[in-house]
Amino acid sequence: MANVTINALKKAIQEIVAPDLAIIKDELKDVKSDIKELRVEIKRLDEKIDSKHNEAVGLFQRLDEKIDSGLARLDEKIDSKHNEEMGLFQRLDEKIDSLRNEIALERNFGERISALEVKFASLMNSR
Repeated sequence: MANVTINALKKAIQEIVAPDLAIIKDELKDVKSDIKELRVEIKRLDEKIDSKHNEAVGLFQRLDEKIDSGLARLDEKIDSKHNEEMGLFQRLDEKIDSLRNEIALERNFGERISALEVKFASLMNSR
């Protein structure tokens, strides 16, 4: 009797579970196939992201080079203008010094003329 029950149970399991098990195996194959496709797509997207990242890095490097180049040219222009201004200030200082010397000479010349006028007047009075 136990044999009959075990055999009946086996038969019932094969009739009920076995068909579902085959369906589950087929669905599992489909899921595995979908996972494989997703892995391929993820790899493709990773490569595309890496490519775009490398492209962006290259763009930023070129942009940095252009900025550095522009700043270097700007520094050169600023230095050039600074040197021009320093030259102008130096020439102005030289002109101011020259004018001061001329004014000093004119004062000295005026004082000498006054002294000569006094001597001349004194000589004229003594005659």
